[in-house]
Amino acid sequence: MRRSAIEYFWSRREEGATIAEIGPELGLHWRTLYGWARGNASPEPTAGFSPVEIIEARSADVGGPYVVVHRSGVRIEGLDLDALVELLRRLS
Repeated sequence: MRRSAIEYFWSRREEGATIAEIGPELGLHWRTLYGWARGNASPEPTAGFSPVEIIEARSADVGGPYVVVHRSGVRIEGLDLDALVELLRRLS
């Protein structure tokens, strides 16, 4: 596709079309097309993905005890997770 776009770009430039006119004709931003035409990008697309491996995540131990220390020095202990979330929501 890039090669065809570059050929089209240069033929339209020879006809007097501006770069800003040619890009939309191809559905490309003019800077992308101009970069391709100037040789700043490979004429062949490069691989955009690398192999990945999906692994099962280890679960984190999120059991208490939860402790909240406010900037005023107030310390709150012994809340379960739901109560802690509610407290933080109300304080924010």
